Amino acid sequence: PEDIADSSSSTTYSASIVKQVDRIYSSNNLLLNLASQVAPRFWDWYHIGMSPPAEEMPRQTVKKGDGYAVYQLPSRLVTAPTVLETGTRENRNAQVVPNHAFPCIIKTMGPQKQDYVPTTPVQVQIGRRKQLNEDNDRADDRLVLSWSIPLSVQFQALNSQLPLPGENPEDVEGSFPTFEYEFQQERRVATMSYGGNVQDPEITDIRKKLYEKVINDGWKPKLDEDGRPQFFFWQNYVKACYTEEGLGMCVYEWRPTFAGSNEVGLELMLD
Repeated sequence: PEDIADSSSSTTYSASIVKQVDRIYSSNNLLLNLASQVAPRFWDWYHIGMSPPAEEMPRQTVKKGDGYAVYQLPSRLVTAPTVLETGTRENRNAQVVPNHAFPCIIKTMGPQKQDYVPTTPVQVQIGRRKQLNEDNDRADDRLVLSWSIPLSVQFQALNSQLPLPGENPEDVEGSFPTFEYEFQQERRVATMSYGGNVQDPEITDIRKKLYEKVINDGWKPKLDEDGRPQFFFWQNYVKACYTEEGLGMCVYEWRPTFAGSNEVGLELMLD
């Protein structure tokens, strides 16, 4: 994968002088940051041969301790599919990226085998839909499952126009799938490690613990339009794989629960 350095560039114009300032965040640890992306990580060795090391989402650690961490995330472009929940928690629909999110299929075997670049983590959010049903006589408040899948650097560099998937004959009736590319602004988030999955019953208690720790330490949660905290889930065991044609597959690594590989997150207000 490409090495990623979180950076910014600002340009100042005056009558006769143009000034440009480029800044690489955490420049004191730049070599360490780049080396950590090149070298295979523990789970890459554990699942050797499954997929290449993934481009990890850049994050600056603001606070770490007392069972949770606060990160500053740069702006980024993501694949953002959604679907309405048509089942129950037991169906685990939020654990897997839906089929309509894939504009292409990656060939991993044979003479036409394709190279691809994985990215991680995949973010999942579960919210409520507020819309009248077809009879306009009551609110349709089913769950909305939303994914934010970071684009690989190579995929963005090779495409001036981002490809869209076609119709998917396997879409579940009544799920109303959507697909778009979304530019996410800079974010500040708090996360707590968790070894389970996004629709586990235990998620409710973990959200409560995280929220209480954030409030007690003086952080201000970011609220949605209904005044509710905005929680999300990072699937660190999922690698979203891109070719120049787009998202083509996802690799789901097995990781033991005690490893606490995933993260329950909460959006925070920026200063």
